Amino acid sequence: MIEIKEPRFFYGWYIVLAGFLGNVAAGGIQSFTFGVIYPAMSDALGWGRGAVSIGLALRPLGAAFMGPIVGPLIDKFGAKWLMFFSAIIGGIATIAVAEVTQIWQFYVVYGIAGALTFTGVGDLVATAVIPKWFIRKRGRALGLATMGNPAAGMVLAPMLAFVVIEFGWQVGWWFLGLLILFLGTPASLLMRRQPEDFGLQPDGDVDSLEQSDGQNENRKATPVEVQWTARESVQTLTFWLLLLAFTVGLTAVGGVVLHEYAFLTERGLSSPVAAAVLSTHAVGAALARIIWGGLADRFPIRYVMSAIFFFSACGLAILLLSSSVPFAFLFAVVYGLSVGGTGVVQPTIWANYFGRGFIGTIRGITMPAQLVSVAAGPVMAGVLYDVTGGYTLPYQIFLATLVIGGIIMIFTRQPEKS
Repeated sequence: MIEIKEPRFFYGWYIVLAGFLGNVAAGGIQSFTFGVIYPAMSDALGWGRGAVSIGLALRPLGAAFMGPIVGPLIDKFGAKWLMFFSAIIGGIATIAVAEVTQIWQFYVVYGIAGALTFTGVGDLVATAVIPKWFIRKRGRALGLATMGNPAAGMVLAPMLAFVVIEFGWQVGWWFLGLLILFLGTPASLLMRRQPEDFGLQPDGDVDSLEQSDGQNENRKATPVEVQWTARESVQTLTFWLLLLAFTVGLTAVGGVVLHEYAFLTERGLSSPVAAAVLSTHAVGAALARIIWGGLADRFPIRYVMSAIFFFSACGLAILLLSSSVPFAFLFAVVYGLSVGGTGVVQPTIWANYFGRGFIGTIRGITMPAQLVSVAAGPVMAGVLYDVTGGYTLPYQIFLATLVIGGIIMIFTRQPEKS
């Protein structure tokens, strides 16, 4: 009998590396770093915080429009060339933000850069491709790949703060644009559609891991994953409960981090200390990807996601009780270690519940509602700041949305296919 040996190194981990680098590149113009650069830009150009926050909202709104188109394309053709051209165009558009003088110019240019990097370089690409390469280790693989986003905040936020203070906000945008070009384009060349295209199986296993008809045929240490089409998925109650929980709960995610730096400085913390708190938050969020990704592989995932929402609410409660330096860092640790888990558990639960065959299409369908919610958070906080002169009210609203999202998540049982 001929013994079949598993390959020494599974190519899926190169996909994880590409996802990590793409998320670092895309994370360079998302909430962590945008929160550092936009106060200086706003003050220099005389724009209100709410008006600038609308620009950040255009990133997920543009991605929401692109998601239903891009998702099926990833399922059918893969993400290599999508990621390559998105990195080039997105990087150039990011550099162009340095030259804007009117608010409408900022909306157009940053909206293009943000939408392309979000869908074509970072979040959607990683969370649509990686689940195709992993089943048993899906949570851990997505955890490693999505660490790129908080890693961008952890490393780039202090660097960007230095650049902005020493050289101005325009140079800051050049710094971020070049980062997208030099990280996103090489990462795209590692991308492949799915393991079956190369005679491989998910997780590097030799035998087939799936059955498409949902029958109970189990093999030792081999998971059985039922495949749902997008049409079948939207006909389940679970689909809509998941969508509702994330639409409500994720309102806080973008809003809190965008205004966190300004929140802390306006409550008396110095700029270096506020940047250090933001970096601590980012470190916690990066570690959270590994922690919660591992938990998602071992425990009922709906309870894992619910716990993330509840612990995130506790972190915000700490910040609202006091913004002194010790409480600020305690908030950063608790909130970062919890909210960071959303980036890995959210895409994992969609793939676990509905299978990997049409995950790009399913994620593309869900993206508009979720990203509209993510976009609404920063805008709402900016507008309420302009109206009330502070961030207390919007942060209280964010706390409430996290609690509501956690409660809904408890009831999202895995669907059963008849």
